[in-house]
Amino acid sequence: MTTQFVSAIFETSDGRTLTFNDTATDGTVLTLQSGGANQNIASDVNFGQIGAGLTFVKGVVVGSVAAPVYAYIESQGGKVLQPLPVGLQGQAEMQKLCANIRGQTGMTIKVLTQVAAGTVAGVGLYGPNGADVFTATYSSGNSSAFSSVLTGLPVGQAMAGVRVNKAIASIANGFVYTAAGAFPFVTILASEGFTKAAFSPQNGIAGIGVKFQDINCTVQQNDTMNTTGAA
Repeated sequence: MTTQFVSAIFETSDGRTLTFNDTATDGTVLTLQSGGANQNIASDVNFGQIGAGLTFVKGVVVGSVAAPVYAYIESQGGKVLQPLPVGLQGQAEMQKLCANIRGQTGMTIKVLTQVAAGTVAGVGLYGPNGADVFTATYSSGNSSAFSSVLTGLPVGQAMAGVRVNKAIASIANGFVYTAAGAFPFVTILASEGFTKAAFSPQNGIAGIGVKFQDINCTVQQNDTMNTTGAA
């Protein structure tokens, strides 16, 4: 199994920066804990414990080999509170979070990484009344449907009734666009036969990380979310 370093920084409303660092096994979900070489922070403490009572406003989670497939804050009850910005080491910056979040004991940061030539796409969707994270494995010219990492359900069943206003999509270098075999957007498709939303998957190598994109989409039960890649 391949591994890579995962690091994160988060800024709080009272002027602190908290650091996190660990080694991830690619393809296995990591619970990222506090740390970092020569940083002024206790090591191996979960996000909610070390950040209890603090309000987090910005952050980013980076991989040393490729931008993580996804990263998100999970509640004590196992729900996605919000997806997090991700990026590639040396080519990312902190972004504003989808919404300010107050740290509470039991919250954790979950991260999934892959090799640089990986073929898994990760999507985080956020709205004021709900959030979730999804993955899909893409192959040449085929439409691949995203499913929730928590429930395995498609977007319509996982987020029915949620008005989504933020989306983030992370891919590795294994995703290749060709005129014949791929379409360079993730799309949310309505069962009535139209496209509700589209946003661009990014690999984080442009120097700014994988960015949140503004969308306006109320998810209904029979909606699907797809990507078409040439691997």
